[in-house]
Amino acid sequence: MVVFDEPCIMRRLAVDAVTGIGRHPDLVCEAADLAGVLAAARSGLGVTLLPSAKPRLEGLVVRDDLPQLDSAPLRVRARPGLDDDLADLVAKTAREVVEAHS
Repeated sequence: MVVFDEPCIMRRLAVDAVTGIGRHPDLVCEAADLAGVLAAARSGLGVTLLPSAKPRLEGLVVRDDLPQLDSAPLRVRARPGLDDDLADLVAKTAREVVEAHS
């Protein structure tokens, strides 16, 4: 499996899904960012769990033979001291992007 570095809900969901079917996950690549995960998956190193996106990301295919997962919560966290108006704007924008691609 290709996974994000910890802490990551996507990683935990993927690992839990694999262990839930009695398999031991083989983590072949861990990346700190989306670019690293995508590069590893596109090069064929392994499968990865990503948020659903429309249009589908180029170079990837959906695997229907793997466990299906429920939706996971998305949280926007702001650093201490960040202006509340800016944090609210970021959360609103993230919500709009998710809704537009769902």
